[in-house]
Amino acid sequence: MSRTLTDARQIALRRFLEQIGNRTHHDGTADAKPAGQSELDNLLDSLDLELTPPLRMDASSPADLTLSIGPAIVTNTENDRNRSIPHVGNLLPNDFTAGTITLPASSGGNIVITPGNDTILTVTANNYIKILIYMDANGDLNALAGVENVVEADATVLPTPRNTLPLGYLSVFNNAGTIENLEQAKIFQFGLGAGGSGAGDASSIEETIKNRLLDSPFEAVTPNIFERNEDDLVDVSSTGVFSLVTNNFAFANAAETMVSVQMLDADFLASGNSLQQIELMAFWNLDTIDTAATYEVSKNGGIEWQTVTMDRIGDTELYRGFHTFTQEAANQIIDSQAIQDDTEELNITTQLEIGSAQTIANTTELREIDLNFAINDSGSLAGKIFVSLYTDDGGGLPDELITETSAIEISGLSVGTNTINISDSVVTAGTYHVVVRTDQEYKNNFAAGVDSISLDSNSAGSSGTINGGSWGAGTFDLVYEARGIEYDLRVRITSSAGDVNLEGTGIFYDGALGGIATGIVNRETFKFKAVADNLDQFTLTKFVPNPELLKVYYVEAGQVLIYPSFDINGQSLQFATNQFNNGGAEADVTLIFDQTTGGAFDNSDLNALLLTANHLGSPDASIDRSANGLGIFLRRPDGTLREITIDDNDDIVIYSV
Repeated sequence: MSRTLTDARQIALRRFLEQIGNRTHHDGTADAKPAGQSELDNLLDSLDLELTPPLRMDASSPADLTLSIGPAIVTNTENDRNRSIPHVGNLLPNDFTAGTITLPASSGGNIVITPGNDTILTVTANNYIKILIYMDANGDLNALAGVENVVEADATVLPTPRNTLPLGYLSVFNNAGTIENLEQAKIFQFGLGAGGSGAGDASSIEETIKNRLLDSPFEAVTPNIFERNEDDLVDVSSTGVFSLVTNNFAFANAAETMVSVQMLDADFLASGNSLQQIELMAFWNLDTIDTAATYEVSKNGGIEWQTVTMDRIGDTELYRGFHTFTQEAANQIIDSQAIQDDTEELNITTQLEIGSAQTIANTTELREIDLNFAINDSGSLAGKIFVSLYTDDGGGLPDELITETSAIEISGLSVGTNTINISDSVVTAGTYHVVVRTDQEYKNNFAAGVDSISLDSNSAGSSGTINGGSWGAGTFDLVYEARGIEYDLRVRITSSAGDVNLEGTGIFYDGALGGIATGIVNRETFKFKAVADNLDQFTLTKFVPNPELLKVYYVEAGQVLIYPSFDINGQSLQFATNQFNNGGAEADVTLIFDQTTGGAFDNSDLNALLLTANHLGSPDASIDRSANGLGIFLRRPDGTLREITIDDNDDIVIYSV
């Protein structure tokens, strides 16, 4: 059956056509319609607005090198309908009103973008290149050049970066060294769909890291997911680059690196916990995985790197490995005072102890302190010194003891600089005090300026402290140098091949070592003078005493005291009057309050320290603790400690300690 088409001349009701063709009778309206404009004009205006996309891309007329970008919102004034661009990531940059992209006149010049980020255009003479135009979440325009080719159809457009809105692309030709003007026919505008959401791989990696944290012995983790973090956690020393196209960290060639910034969080740094072991996870792009990359970690900010052995989990994109840190070969100078113009003598009245404040800028593992000694010895100088580290009481004086060395024989000291090894102590940012004291043997043989030791000092200082029965401020600084490492945990991954892509990493820390420590060690130590102090009441600050578990070790007397040989009132313990008076003879008193619970403990740290102190060697470099010319420590039946080593002729040599 045939169908007859009808045209406008056959319509019975021609009033609508007449209305379109005739002028209207209004005098203009608030929506800016010109007075007396025909409905046909209004209809054509409406059709034009309906066909105008948000962010419309237009070439200039006549053609030049500039592309104009229209507003993000297009309003049809005839029907009051609005069309807008979609979200870009989590933002809606609808305040964008206009922009321009201007190509350079020749290769090597800048593509000038307003508003946005200028970029260099490089294209070989007589080649085509296609330039992707997109908007980021800040409402800025960006241009991303693709792969050029002598054939226009073979020039490629790069994929749109995630969390951005693609507008379209330009086909640009370098005509014998000159960039051709931009014709409308060379502009290809996309239909505006939804912007990138940022979901997918980032969430998957994050969930994997979260699940692993629940099962691991560690308490903290810092993820570095490139789709989410981009290059925020990447150090500028890295030679690979974060790719806006793939949202991965890209290694274009072998031996390129990804180096992280500090990965320890603020809570860990404020805790004062020791950093001994980490677990590292690395997530690769499965299509461009590096199966032989090198993984390293550093806990001193990249001054020294240690290799992590990583294992691939099945055939997945995930590599995982544990690492227990070995002690770094060199320590950092943490704080020092070098100027010397005076000395401070350790005497038996006004300066029983001498200290000096030091400033710790960041969480630090302190390991050794250099002190400068002046020694006066007529032949009767004897005794020992102790070097301690104290917290600050808030007023510039020593407060709580953190650690103290074992007794150091004065006869073993040298005139000038002596390096004092202290038990590795993790301290957070703040003020601390290095304190030197002597034992009773020194006091018994002391003669001012004749048989004594002094510490080099700077008379212009103000951080010195003296103890002549109680702590007071001194007008000096001790000459010293404190060394250790500042905690700055970093990850370095080095590619073994080119064109590989890393999606993210996760590093775990702050956990139990080995997973075998099931007990709790509650221990607190008090040191004082038997007669001068004559203490009999002590308040515990590190744990709550349990009368069934608490043992008090009186070190010098070789005694162990248990309840009810003392009274417990909350965290305060009361002993009998004069219980530690030593019969009226001055002596050092050391009380160790020990409340150990549980059945198994990880003593690996202490064992490692003991092996290191005895310089025990091994052909296995990973466990070797030997040091040139240094040996093991043994104690004679009379209690004297000696160091036994060998010389270059393999003869045994015995030294005083």
